[in-house]
Amino acid sequence: MNIDSMKNNNKTTESLNVNSKDIDTKSISDMISIFNNEDLKIINSINNSSVDIESIIREVVSSIESGGRLIYVGAGTSGRIGVMDAAECMPTFGIDKDMVQGIIAGGDDAMFRSIEGAEDKVDEIKNIIERKK
Repeated sequence: MNIDSMKNNNKTTESLNVNSKDIDTKSISDMISIFNNEDLKIINSINNSSVDIESIIREVVSSIESGGRLIYVGAGTSGRIGVMDAAECMPTFGIDKDMVQGIIAGGDDAMFRSIEGAEDKVDEIKNIIERKK
């Protein structure tokens, strides 16, 4: 996806999950059920998207074979997971440290504390990617 095209994307980045509303008032057993039911949705979504996921992986492999890189860009928890996954690629797969990189909205500070609204600063992410070339 082109970073410039993301500026016109009006999708909501955060919204309330009605299934976990007031989770802090639930019993531990109810909390576990909520977590498990939400996790099952993820597994089902992945199963239903396996063809698309394979296509994306093939594009990434092709790009890397042509001298490109894989750059994870995310915000909040998903950004943290992307940065951690990128950090594990070098020791796990024996690749160059610059081949796979993770960028989190809000910069390094956002790895350890929430920085609200950082995901809306698309130009900052574009500049970070440009500096890492």
